Amino acid sequence: MKSVVGVDLGTSYFKVGIFSLDGELLGLGRVPAPTLCDGDMRTIDAKSFWHSLHEAMDMATNAAGISGRDIQAVSYSSQANTFILLDRNDQPLTPLISWSDKRVRNIDDSLRRLFAEDDFLSTTGIGNDCSGGLALAKLMWIRKNEPGIWRRVDKVMSISDYLVYALTGVRGGDESTAQMLAMWDVPNRRWWRRGLACVGLDEDMLSTPSRSGEVITTTSSAGLLGLSPGVPLVAGTLDHHASAIGAGLGQIAQVAESTGTVQACICYCDSFRPLAGCCVAAGVGDKYYRLAFDNYGASMLEQYQRNHAPEISIDQLVLLAQRAHEGAPAGPHGAPVLEIMNKNAQIVQKLIDRLCDHDMPAKVVSSGGGAKSQFWLRLKTELIGSEFIATKNTENASKGAAMLAARAVCDCF
Repeated sequence: MKSVVGVDLGTSYFKVGIFSLDGELLGLGRVPAPTLCDGDMRTIDAKSFWHSLHEAMDMATNAAGISGRDIQAVSYSSQANTFILLDRNDQPLTPLISWSDKRVRNIDDSLRRLFAEDDFLSTTGIGNDCSGGLALAKLMWIRKNEPGIWRRVDKVMSISDYLVYALTGVRGGDESTAQMLAMWDVPNRRWWRRGLACVGLDEDMLSTPSRSGEVITTTSSAGLLGLSPGVPLVAGTLDHHASAIGAGLGQIAQVAESTGTVQACICYCDSFRPLAGCCVAAGVGDKYYRLAFDNYGASMLEQYQRNHAPEISIDQLVLLAQRAHEGAPAGPHGAPVLEIMNKNAQIVQKLIDRLCDHDMPAKVVSSGGGAKSQFWLRLKTELIGSEFIATKNTENASKGAAMLAARAVCDCF
């Protein structure tokens, strides 16, 4: 059976989804991301990265009953601002440094000035505040604190650039992930010289991004992940966008929301129109998307469980919140959990209102852990007035990446 692969390079899990050309999930591999936590540092060793992806691919192909030779195309869903530094011999100088790494305590003044420049938003499409989570902030930290490493840097690659390079030998990636680095000139589709100069990088140290859905090149003879040589590798996209594609953004609804580690909302727009408080990036074809997010996602519920109710499952806590909402006895946890869920719904309303210029959509398609709760969806519907719809597929990021891969094979999805 002809099939395509969507690799989800998630923060918590690496997932490999094998899909038929008509969108059916044939096999899934799901492996915890091998992130090492050392104080403020959050990193992934390069060997562990590949070991985990191999494990996920083996799980997926075994579940699908196929081999790598049956795969027609591959693409990916990428986390933002996670990167690796390589020397001129392609040897890692650092592990993959996660966006969640907290080594940067004080933002460099030159980076703050870059964000404050009059044309920063209109160039990069980034309408969010400067933070230590940016790869740019960590690159500046390495330049200052690890000069020996910095002198040897030949290549700077996002996590998805690194995947593409290892599978094909081509230094490619996608504009969506590149945009989040705050060094990509979105309207002119090129690296922004002032952004590069801020950290002291040359353009030839970075990969060349393509539009999501475009074939970058084909896999090499290295056989990484068990793929045959000559398989088209299609430019993927940022994880929030991939998840929205997989959930049905533009087909089922005009807005998608994901209640996961963070709360994210996304919609399409016909042109590049930067907006404060949002990130605006290139989508598929000639489309652009607006993305707004907030840290108050499902992780707040998980944090409450860890701190106050470790003996009770998340599902049970949500049931208690529902009882509290209905005025039934809900014990000591019902009311505070309901407050968390209501606050999240209010944040979703604020984000969608910002994205849609105060014109709330009729329908919103939901994904992430929060979409598993019909009660949580009903809370959002009651507060916002839009109908919140959950999709049957729970692996939307992998499916969205597979949908991009399928563009290389046929006019599917």
